[in-house]
Amino acid sequence: ILYFYDLNGKLNYKIDEKNTVYLSGYYGRDVFGIQDAFGFDWGNTTATLRWNSIFSDKLFANFTGVYSDYLYTLGTPEDEEFQFSWNSRIQNYVSSAAFTWYKSPETKVKFGLSNTYYLFDPAVISGSISAELQRQKAAEPSVYVSSEQKIGNRLTLDYGLRFGAFFRMGPFTESVYRAGESLEDSSIIGFNQYTSGQTIASFFDLNGLEPRISANYLIDEVQSIKASYNRTRQYIHLISNTTATTPVDIWRPSGNYIEPATADQIALGYFRNVEIYQQKYELSAEVYYKDMRDVLDYKDGADLIFKENIETELIAGQGRAYGLEILFRKNSGKLTGWIGYTWSKTERLVDGQYAGEQINNGEWFPSNYDKTHDISLVATYQLNQKWDIGMVWVFQTGRPITYPSARGEYEGIIFPVYDNRNGARTPNYHRLDLSANYTKEQKPQGKWQSSWAFGIYNAYARRNPYSVFFREAALQTNITEAVQLSIFGSIIPSITYNFTF
Repeated sequence: ILYFYDLNGKLNYKIDEKNTVYLSGYYGRDVFGIQDAFGFDWGNTTATLRWNSIFSDKLFANFTGVYSDYLYTLGTPEDEEFQFSWNSRIQNYVSSAAFTWYKSPETKVKFGLSNTYYLFDPAVISGSISAELQRQKAAEPSVYVSSEQKIGNRLTLDYGLRFGAFFRMGPFTESVYRAGESLEDSSIIGFNQYTSGQTIASFFDLNGLEPRISANYLIDEVQSIKASYNRTRQYIHLISNTTATTPVDIWRPSGNYIEPATADQIALGYFRNVEIYQQKYELSAEVYYKDMRDVLDYKDGADLIFKENIETELIAGQGRAYGLEILFRKNSGKLTGWIGYTWSKTERLVDGQYAGEQINNGEWFPSNYDKTHDISLVATYQLNQKWDIGMVWVFQTGRPITYPSARGEYEGIIFPVYDNRNGARTPNYHRLDLSANYTKEQKPQGKWQSSWAFGIYNAYARRNPYSVFFREAALQTNITEAVQLSIFGSIIPSITYNFTF
């Protein structure tokens, strides 16, 4: 079983010349099952209400409220002897006020504040067994100010500062560990009970400052260079095991045992506009380097599934990412599109102070998101005023994965041995998508507009690997075989109807 669907809509209501209200919503689910053995589905529900107000010809504001609900379910059929259903959920409530002030023709200032309230339900299991992990609550308020300023005819500066804070809140029961030891189940010496609304941990200090600055310099009418620096701080962490065969995402907020992750990035780019035979093209090349600290990873042999005190399975380390991005784009004529190429490296270094807190002997290793080569080819051809056709072809280096280096046996049970984290890669990923769009000619003074979109996803039916896992061979004893799991391994047609009024 494999199907997915999306539903989205948007309504605009103009109150008067200075005030407009926007309401939008989205609902989507992806459902996948394997031979009635097990299945999983995941999706998101969002709703956004935004009020745009113009105070004067120099100042306007957007007041926004957002609700987001991400739900993931994993389970077995109801007629199975051992039947269960696993549900994981994250809800966000976001409120923000954003202002834009056109101080002068050369200077634009943006400022505002926001708050995100999080509800984490890590796991609720029902069926043959019933269990539930504790709900976790958190809030992330922030304020920011930025300015875009033109200096002369060639230089533009964009600089700003954001200050963010984070608060973990009860009710919650948290483990207390013996000081001077690694966080392990065996080192738990007690528990702290937090009541509803009580602060468990807070991050409200100068480390929450996130500066950024970029400079764009026009060399001449067709050439420019851009340099930038920015710092970001992340309070919500995603922990994933590359050997998992299902997309179980484990999200955890920062707290007493999990520090926020911080990243500093610098970039330098060159941009050029080119005209060839009255056709306009863009060429850009950019290099970047990112340094990361307190990036979470899991310990060797970690048990991430249904773990209340998951901090015992995690260890923080360093990260770095660097690369080159090249883009060539055609912007005019019946044929438009672009070719993009990225060469990049994303690596981790985890070298803890206690036994069992090293990964790959404390040496750099590829992160889960490392893709050495990434190529995109996008083209659209306008046949006439009503029809256009398009294609998208993508290629990516296979993602890092941990393969077993040996196998062991204990009391007749054979198990794999892993000692080289992300030391192998899945096969390379590539895919071709085709599309055709029909836009109905709009009648004079007509408010209703509609269009049809026809698509073919994975046009040459490439069986790209989602994951690779290992099991005992069905027809041979004492033989372990690698099994490649492909979710979208065939051609998938689609029809979409769009309308506005």
